[in-house]
Amino acid sequence: MDTLPNEHSWKDDGSIPSGTYWTPPVSISVDELDPLVQNAIELRLDNIGNGKPYDIYVAGAFDMASCAPAGDFVVAIDRNNGRARGIFRGGSLGKPAQLSFDGDIDTAFDDLYERSREQGYVL
Repeated sequence: MDTLPNEHSWKDDGSIPSGTYWTPPVSISVDELDPLVQNAIELRLDNIGNGKPYDIYVAGAFDMASCAPAGDFVVAIDRNNGRARGIFRGGSLGKPAQLSFDGDIDTAFDDLYERSREQGYVL
């Protein structure tokens, strides 16, 4: 799934883009997270990695039509056990969820986007 708007201009065909796009995921430390997100992830990740280190990635989400920030997708990956959990932080905090993970972080972000869309957090 492409995370960015189409390369052609919406003016070319008269349509106005809709939906959500996100920036490429960036690796961060748990200390860089908003305290609410940090607490939500730590509460849900007690079992993930069984105390082993996990990688955390964040991507900014934006509304395609207005280019306004919609929030952040945060994904924590336990590469040792092949698992991932994620959460969306926007105007409100979504629920942490177990995500699809096949070794590629894009798979986890795609799954988190779909879950966030289903819950009405993003378009």
